[in-house]
Amino acid sequence: MVGALMELLAENVASLDKTGARAISADFIDFFAHKVFRFREEKDLPENELDYVEARAVMAFLALALKLSLDDFKPAFYKIFNLFLGAESMTSGSTVARVKASTGFHVSREVAKRLRGLFGFVCESLVLKATEVLVQYSENDFKVTLKNNAN
Repeated sequence: MVGALMELLAENVASLDKTGARAISADFIDFFAHKVFRFREEKDLPENELDYVEARAVMAFLALALKLSLDDFKPAFYKIFNLFLGAESMTSGSTVARVKASTGFHVSREVAKRLRGLFGFVCESLVLKATEVLVQYSENDFKVTLKNNAN
């Protein structure tokens, strides 16, 4: 149902010109950042269903984003990126933080697939954040491994 709604939204946004897209972009991005991309946090569904809905959400998001200039799109993407992968959202060991990281990386992957070469503006930040998240979540596993090997 939500996937179909996202497809409908994408179709409607596709008819906008660049001026219309720019006019609604702030509200549209807030809607996605604070509601649509939180679907994974709010729903307890199988992973494949969550991925399907997020992929459709990214499709709708990009229907508008691709109408914006890269200079207009960058702050919008960074807003979403920081909301899900920023320091304040990443609490070590938190299930919510893991879900946010999953959403953040999934959205980033889908955006990168569509933008391809234009996605370079965020690659360094994304790699640094991925490294930080992997280190953060592997610290406890590594400590356990060291303790087990010491015995």
